[in-house]
Amino acid sequence: TLEESRTLYRSLEDRRGEAESMQTKGDVLRILDRLHEAADVFRIALDIFAEVGYRRGQASILTRLGELYVRLGSLEEAERTLQSALRLYDEETGIRLGKANTMRHLGGLYARQGREDEAEQALQTALRLYEDIDARLGAANTSLILAKWYLKLGRYVETERFCKAAMEIYVDIQGSNPGEANALTCLGRL
Repeated sequence: TLEESRTLYRSLEDRRGEAESMQTKGDVLRILDRLHEAADVFRIALDIFAEVGYRRGQASILTRLGELYVRLGSLEEAERTLQSALRLYDEETGIRLGKANTMRHLGGLYARQGREDEAEQALQTALRLYEDIDARLGAANTSLILAKWYLKLGRYVETERFCKAAMEIYVDIQGSNPGEANALTCLGRL
């Protein structure tokens, strides 16, 4: 179990391993929709990563916490947390996937707050980062988020373009799947 894993890492005095086991536990709790518990576990992992100076781990946890805060409705806390993650990613080199994920979450946050220009900029930045590192699923998911955002804004040309781009990637990497169905649904709303 994850608690046994944490105990073993602790007995080995492997603090980073302990934090990583806590991160996994937080991910499981998040999937189970036990968001407050997940946040508590992530904060423990964050403290340990900070203690051992593992900045990449800190940034990853901050992104997860930011996403949780959005889901919990703590939007100001979410923005502060995601911005902190971005600062850490900017200070580290070669961690563009983490930065892309964080930008995608920031874009979603800004969209939720009605901050149109910031949402579009963050989502476009995330998309470029995903494309630069050939993270196709991230590019497809972000394209679909952009398509839905443009649909909400009544920008139908962009909606169609991004829906089609997402659908093409989903079909190419996964065959017929829920992502493709979401893209088709988006196109059907035009």
